[in-house]
Formats: sequence, C-alpha cells, structure tokens
Amino acid sequence: MMRRNTFPFSAFYGMDDVKQAILIASVNPLAGGILVSGGTGTGKSALLRSAGELMDVPWMEVPVGVTEDRLFGGMDTEAAIQDGRKKWQPGLLEEANHGILYIDDVNLLRDELLSSILSVAESGIYKLERDGFSLEKHFSGTIFATMNPESGTLSAAQLDKFGLFVQPGNDFDTEARKEIIKRVLAFDDNGTAFRIKWDQETKELKKKIRKAGHQLKEVTVSPAMIQLAAVYTLKAHVAGHRADIYLIEAARALA
Repeated sequence: MMRRNTFPFSAFYGMDDVKQAILIASVNPLAGGILVSGGTGTGKSALLRSAGELMDVPWMEVPVGVTEDRLFGGMDTEAAIQDGRKKWQPGLLEEANHGILYIDDVNLLRDELLSSILSVAESGIYKLERDGFSLEKHFSGTIFATMNPESGTLSAAQLDKFGLFVQPGNDFDTEARKEIIKRVLAFDDNGTAFRIKWDQETKELKKKIRKAGHQLKEVTVSPAMIQLAAVYTLKAHVAGHRADIYLIEAARALA
C-alpha cells in the first residue's frame, strides 16, 4: 500500500495537463489508465503517488525488479514450511483489484511482465497454472505509470494500451519556480503542518472525484461525439480503435 506522508496532490504547482489526466483516470477506469513521460526531477512520480490519497481504493506499487510470483501470486512457502499446508498467496494484481496498480519507471520493467500486466488490464481476466494451483482471476483496475525517455521507451504495442499519455512541461518562469521552492521547503520543514494547510482542498477534490464517478453512468455519448472521435483519430493516423474508445471515455469523465 502507498504511504500517506506524501506531498499533497493539491499543493503541486503547475503540471495542469498531468493533473487533469490523473483526475480523468481516477474518475473513469475505462479511459485506459495513464502514462507520464518526463526526465528526472520533473516531479512526475511524486505527483502520481500523491493521487493515492484522493481515492478510497487499493493502491499497489510494482517494483522494477518484481518477480512473477509477487506479481501474479503463488504458493505461500511460509505456510508450506510451517505446517505443510498448500495455501495460495495473492499477488500484486489481485491486491490491486478495483484499485490502482502503480508502476514507476515502467520502461525498465521486464518486457514480458509489462505486456502481461497490460493484457490483463485490458481483458480483465488472467489464468494461473503454477505450484499445483489452477486458478482464474479477474482484474478491474487502473494502471498509473511513469517513464524516463532517457532510459528507453516502450514498444508501440505497449504504448497503444495506455489511454492517456502526458509529457509534463518545464516552462516555469521565475515566480513559478520561487513558489515551487517555497512549498517544497515548507513541506520539508514540517510535513504534518503543510499537509494540514492543504487538507481542506484535498477533501474537496476527493469528494468531487467520488461524485463524478457516481455520475459517470448517467453520461451518454451522442452520435455526433462518436463522429468527432473518429475524425480526430483518423487525422492522427491512428491504427486500431483503442484510441477512439479511450478518447470517448476520457470525455465522459470530463463531462
């Protein structure tokens, strides 16, 4: 689970495109999750992690060196050694069901593991045949991920499975940089007091996300909007239809 001593989401200065993408993905899992690409020091990882406090759902982080057993689950070796029982131990996918699966530096994750995660997120189901177990698991969750393009990129097929892709800008002027520094120093000096200062805004944003999620089912898509989505994706020379669906689902979340 995520830590709760993070820099508050509401206190981040700028990065409006990333914030909006996070809110879209938080409100509507069908928008396809989010991938934030940026260099070191852009604050992308801290901002995504801070979003965990806005949602009352499981939040599990996938380390770059994760094993298949930790990711998908496997036999509980401790139980087997202690009393000879054959017991299933859930993996990160199962623990993040109906929540958020966060992957920092996703481009450094083993290629076959990432492809499996993205396939499970898309299909909503995965089968396990391991350690004498034969199980079928369901997954309904959202992938939040970051990557540093300086250390490599993802394949076109993997990128295609993320609904939202954002590159944070670094065009802050002097006043903006001063404000960022002031907030970071205040948090480092007294994190508890700083979080209390932003607590009300955090609660209001959390309430807004919850309300939007409940209202989502009432948002219908008109034929004109479907037509518009098709026009946009054709102009972008997009192959396949994932982009059309993700675009429509993002628009529903915004509505």
